[in-house]
Amino acid sequence: MTIKVYFNNDDPDMAPPAWRGTNWDKTTGAVVKALGLDKVGPNASVAQSETSTSSTYDMVQGSWTSAPFLRDASIAATETIGLTVGRQASAASSFYSVIYIYVMAPDGSVRGVLQNKVGSSYWGTGQANGGWNPGVVSAVSAQAGDRLVFEMGVRAANTTSSSRTATIWYGDGGGADYDVATPDQSGVTTRVGNAVLTGSGLESLWTPPPLEPGRMMMAV
Repeated sequence: MTIKVYFNNDDPDMAPPAWRGTNWDKTTGAVVKALGLDKVGPNASVAQSETSTSSTYDMVQGSWTSAPFLRDASIAATETIGLTVGRQASAASSFYSVIYIYVMAPDGSVRGVLQNKVGSSYWGTGQANGGWNPGVVSAVSAQAGDRLVFEMGVRAANTTSSSRTATIWYGDGGGADYDVATPDQSGVTTRVGNAVLTGSGLESLWTPPPLEPGRMMMAV
């Protein structure tokens, strides 16, 4: 069982109060958008470029925040999240994915961190190489009203001062989704960035809880 969420081109109804992932070296140019169960907004992209000679230069590309959860849920450490969002412009680049995925409480605080990692393999120039193969999360006890936040970026591991660029796509391209199982896809400007959540806790977050025994739903 899986659920797919999309990186929308729409403003969230509640934005995180700060960048919370790694100690980002570059935040200019990043976007703050909504995460949804459907594709929303025109196709768009975030292209982050760098000329740093540091091998650990981190650039955030954006954050995407979901609608409130409809129920309490225990997200287990056996559940997984995978995502595919973009590519690097040059084969000479050396970009790793950097992700910080967390549950945000209604007051904006962090309820719990699901994933906080730097990738172990370089992005490619073919579409769908920028992302994250399905990986297990840390256990979090989420509550109704909490939200899921994806904060994503890249680490430039090269040490050249020549400009290098990594791009991610979001919104509704009017075409097929990125697919982590089939990298190097064509149609870069129309594919849609998304994440696949697997596990009963993650899958239940936007499903209304069952009615309590003895209660019935009445139309008004």
